[in-house]
Amino acid sequence: MGNSPLVTDTRLSPHFNPRNHAIDTVTIHCVVGQCTAKTVLNFDRFDLDDPDDDDASCNYVVGCDGSIGLCVEEKNRSWCTSNRDNDHRAITIEVASGTKHPYEVTDAAYKALINLLVDICQRNPGIGTLKWKGDKSLIGQPDKQNMTVHRWFANKACPGEWLYSRHAQIAAEVNARLTGGTTTKPAVPTPAPTPSEPTTPDTSVKFKAGDLVSLTADARYYNGTEVPRWVLRKNWYVKSDAKGDRVVVNKSEDGKNAINSPIHAKYLKLVQAKPDVPYLVQVSISDLNIRKGPGTNHGKRGVTGKGVFTIVEVQNGSGSKSGWGLLKAYQKNRNGWVSLDYCKKV
Repeated sequence: MGNSPLVTDTRLSPHFNPRNHAIDTVTIHCVVGQCTAKTVLNFDRFDLDDPDDDDASCNYVVGCDGSIGLCVEEKNRSWCTSNRDNDHRAITIEVASGTKHPYEVTDAAYKALINLLVDICQRNPGIGTLKWKGDKSLIGQPDKQNMTVHRWFANKACPGEWLYSRHAQIAAEVNARLTGGTTTKPAVPTPAPTPSEPTTPDTSVKFKAGDLVSLTADARYYNGTEVPRWVLRKNWYVKSDAKGDRVVVNKSEDGKNAINSPIHAKYLKLVQAKPDVPYLVQVSISDLNIRKGPGTNHGKRGVTGKGVFTIVEVQNGSGSKSGWGLLKAYQKNRNGWVSLDYCKKV
């Protein structure tokens, strides 16, 4: 059986079981967020075993840059589709996507997905060619339909409308490659890898060291480097030349995701200033989740209960408009964060 030789990154998840069914199905999912395969493989829910965590896994991950990650070997069943029977017979693939409807994927991810599916079909005779009718009633009948989707098994939008609406086209693309034929691939939107420079100076935005900023979609892919959409940067170096202000990303809060090339200010925007810490907050709900990192993409480690708590650091992150606060009790290991949407400063 083996695994795909197209894999560029490997981090095997402990969340798997030996298969009890031959492979005869593929299930394409979407990961909400334009991430590389390496980034997704490091998600807490794929790695940590915690009774309060949303433990999950998949066989493969396709990143926004076309990277391919191995999370669970093909010989094993992943925890991916909210249905054990499906996951025992399916190779599951998570594809990085946009953060809102229709959850589009980049051209690089689309091409990598097609290449991966061709390889999977070639190595797994139980799949052969891909069959798609968009018919939920055909689940478990791979001779008629051997592609399934997460939304058929749970109340989810996965794999997002962008990928779901292209399942017939994906099958046609893959099958044409398998039989030596050709087919026309639809246009796939993709962020520009290198933003075009403005022709006039931009003097409306000024930056200084320590500013909290967000990167626009174009800047996220500057020179092919992926950077999270919301990220706190400690050090910004501001340059001004004939084409306007530029800043260089030096280090993120965790020392990662450096971009050492100037980015024009037009691709950045200031967000709320970092508040003075520490400070106290009042929590009035009994089930405020404590996350292992600043965002809903990190696993849960428990709840706060009602009371007054000390916040020692604030960061932006997914799932919270007001940002995420690090609780003092978790300061040493930096693994206890709460959404400030549910906290009142006292």
